[in-house]
Amino acid sequence: MLKEITIIPGNKKLYVTEGSNLLKSLQEKGYFINSPCSAMGLCGKCSIKIIRGHIPVRERDRALLSEDKLKENFRLACGVTVEDNIAITLPVQSEDIPLKETISGEHFIKTDSGIKKYFLSLSLPSSQDQRSDTQRIQDRLQTKLSFPLSILRKIPGMLRNNDFKVTVTVNGTVTVLDMEPGDRTEANYGIAIDIGTTTVVVYLLSLITGEEISAKSITNPQTPYGADVISRINYVHKNGESGLRELHDKIINGINSIIQELCWNNNISYKNIYKACIAGNPTMIQLFLGIDPSYLDKAPYIPVLRDVISFKSKEIGMKINPEAPVQILPSVSAYIGSDITAGIIATGLDRTKNLKVLIDIGTNGEIVIAYKNRIIACSAAAGPAFEGACIERGMRAQEGAIHKININNRAINFETFGNIPPLGICGSGLIDLIAALREMDIITESGKLTYNTSLPVSDRVGTIREKEKCFNIYKDIYVSQKDIREVQLAKGAIRAGIEILLRECDVTTEDIEHIYLAGAFGNFLKKESVKSIGLIPDIKSNKIKSVGNSAGHGVKLCLLNQNKLKQVQKISEKVEYIELSYSSVFNDEFIKQMSFPQQTGKRETRVIRRDA
Repeated sequence: MLKEITIIPGNKKLYVTEGSNLLKSLQEKGYFINSPCSAMGLCGKCSIKIIRGHIPVRERDRALLSEDKLKENFRLACGVTVEDNIAITLPVQSEDIPLKETISGEHFIKTDSGIKKYFLSLSLPSSQDQRSDTQRIQDRLQTKLSFPLSILRKIPGMLRNNDFKVTVTVNGTVTVLDMEPGDRTEANYGIAIDIGTTTVVVYLLSLITGEEISAKSITNPQTPYGADVISRINYVHKNGESGLRELHDKIINGINSIIQELCWNNNISYKNIYKACIAGNPTMIQLFLGIDPSYLDKAPYIPVLRDVISFKSKEIGMKINPEAPVQILPSVSAYIGSDITAGIIATGLDRTKNLKVLIDIGTNGEIVIAYKNRIIACSAAAGPAFEGACIERGMRAQEGAIHKININNRAINFETFGNIPPLGICGSGLIDLIAALREMDIITESGKLTYNTSLPVSDRVGTIREKEKCFNIYKDIYVSQKDIREVQLAKGAIRAGIEILLRECDVTTEDIEHIYLAGAFGNFLKKESVKSIGLIPDIKSNKIKSVGNSAGHGVKLCLLNQNKLKQVQKISEKVEYIELSYSSVFNDEFIKQMSFPQQTGKRETRVIRRDA
């Protein structure tokens, strides 16, 4: 029997089978409901409000929702079985992620993508000139070409309907990708894609000038199935072929929706996008290609591919020219992916002789150290704390997220994306707050949240649940003791990785010339805050550089220049990978780095926004 679900506002009606899980039903109907824990009832992010109908309070609701929320009829959708007709409101969630590009340098890279367009005015056939259509084209270009069947089917009519004046698109003087009537040489575009676990970014570029025409980022559409790669691999374990197909379709459809929007906004036909270049961690790449990732979370952690590989877009289902090559950048291991090799080429780590460190801070933290002629990398399972997934009032870096915090006397000063009232706190704001509370000794070296009656803001320290302490920021937005522990786990893993790689190179923090902070999270970090909590070594602030989406910049370079693609392949072969999961040394260092550093002095404070 079918039951009716009414979405308010709008009175949109959905019909699902009685006994269905509410969260899964909403996701299947196309609603983006965040569930970083993959519907295991651990994160509390999928709360919905019951407007009409009775849904009993379950154990997971009591554990993760406040008493006020329960009284207002909020429930976790992952625990609701639809037994009757109900009306609900959904959480307000934006999929747009702020973009911040900060890498400078190779803006004027020579454009040599391999994709060329030629306008041909061909001689007409006659009784004296009976060459085939394809021979006529090849003679004019003075090269031997391969013609896909889809192009061969277009040739006879197009030539004769356009007086043998056509534009031919060729990939590397080898394969014909397209044929168009008249002179269409100016319409030559490519897309660079960074598939992150949390964020997907698509860049539209001219393959003639190298100009970035437009870009857009969204939350990875797979996020409701789990905040990290392990959760998504587990989803495939649990649901088999159908789960793999579901995750594959989600990312392909998400990317296609961005491409459609970019083309529409810039009056470009998707058929004139002749090349795509893609980077991402191995799990994201295998899901994108529809390859089972099940063996990436089992020792000895072997990916299916690690070299540069190319497909036709029609094989994958991407909404660009069907014959366009889709190139996947090379990875290093199961947990050092092509997003990192792209980041290496973007920051120039492969060309440095001095000690430089690249840290891509995300759900999985990757660390790369380059010194003299050596590049060493490791991966540290930081968990989703920095993305807001396992933080009680946490959220991703999107509209309404508190991303900067400063405590000035009695005032909590903050800034939100979009300058709207806060909906939650994202990773950079969380680190700012913990750094400030640590300096005030409201958070101890061990990470314990305490009262400090000598400070005016100590009255914001309260309790939740079974006397667990929390620090209130704004209305019902707070940071709990559990949240602080999550940050300690995340920062401890990353810092431990840094220290182990430094020892491997027989260097110290004093030898570091630069630390590059990359990734969507790294975009908005305050240098002093990350040093204060011990996420990175305490070096001079002018040695710390936020480089934005280094993976996105690197994949753009590879799209525009074939030599960069060859270079990134060599980088992937050169990188030495250290597997920390087997190391007892990592465990010892991890425990050591969970503590916060001792305070050596006070930072300058700056008022950002007054909490009125």
